[in-house]
Amino acid sequence: LDCHMMVTRPSRMIDDIANAGGSRYTFHYEAAEADMVVGVKEVCRQIKSTGMACGVALKPATPFSVLADIIALVDLVLVMTVEPGFGG
Repeated sequence: LDCHMMVTRPSRMIDDIANAGGSRYTFHYEAAEADMVVGVKEVCRQIKSTGMACGVALKPATPFSVLADIIALVDLVLVMTVEPGFGG
């Protein structure tokens, strides 16, 4: 069960998704980056610690270079083709 989480604080949902049987947890890089409590790398670590695969979604304008520090923790990179919430 691949769960693509479009939430503002992705760390809050990790355990719930793991307990519900999720096999991959994909979160938006920009949402985790804006989280002052838990950063992107820690979100990746928390996901992996549950046994789930870790996916990271990027907005169209976000450069791939932001993945440099976390790529070893990431199993999937999803590049959005439109801004989240935009119907196209």
